[in-house]
Amino acid sequence: MPTYLGYNDLKEFLIIDPSLNFKLVKTDTYDEEKVRDSIIKTKMVEELKCCAVQTALVGTGRNVLGSVMIKELEVSVKQVYKDAGIKVDLPPTSKLDEGDLTPRRLQRFFRYTIHEFMNNHKVSSYLYTKYSDHNDDYKYEIFPGCEHMVEDQSIAKYLYKTYLRLDFQLNTNISDRIYRVLLTRGILSMKAMDEMKMEMVKIRKELDSKSFWSLRTNWKYIYKIKKIKNHKIQKNKKIIKSFKKIVIVGDWFIAEKSEWAVGYANK
Repeated sequence: MPTYLGYNDLKEFLIIDPSLNFKLVKTDTYDEEKVRDSIIKTKMVEELKCCAVQTALVGTGRNVLGSVMIKELEVSVKQVYKDAGIKVDLPPTSKLDEGDLTPRRLQRFFRYTIHEFMNNHKVSSYLYTKYSDHNDDYKYEIFPGCEHMVEDQSIAKYLYKTYLRLDFQLNTNISDRIYRVLLTRGILSMKAMDEMKMEMVKIRKELDSKSFWSLRTNWKYIYKIKKIKNHKIQKNKKIIKSFKKIVIVGDWFIAEKSEWAVGYANK
């Protein structure tokens, strides 16, 4: 059995020597006031607003940041970032100062601007379009960066589930960061998010089970998952099944009618 010392046994260690002038060092290097000051110093506030809205709603490809339309002119997002001194393509382990500007920090800082644009122009984000289950109640609510502003628990749950879907499809772990943000802000409990994660993991495990494995090679390849709804899959020119319910997990989808079946979403 381990031995634990009591208060009286450890009280000589209670106080840190004042001569050390000990101070806590924050692990979160994001300071919104300093980020605001850095943005103002660029003298490109409006251009950076446009880029934040563009990248948050339309997204970016691999090493492709896209363009924005400003005063009827197409402007490269990459060039705007270069002119403003935005740090891009940083390694994951890069150390940032509190006031440094990155594309993700711009999305975070301009989160209310992005949300306002979505609702005023009735535009949804690529996050909603590509990775959610398209519940219209959240069409103008979720986008990259909104985890730092969302207050409604139902929106927070929908956001977290959407990122879980994204992770399963792209084999990433972005939802872990969303988990930490929502937990730190006190919007969702650890128990609630863990339950949602386990629900998604359970579906994923079902796909990897032996019974599903035997079916994978027997189904026609599909590309547009949204087009599968109420469509029929054919094998050897014979109708196999008409699907009604689709659950997307990674590159796989589960389709349900009277029993479960599985197919592969191939690009």
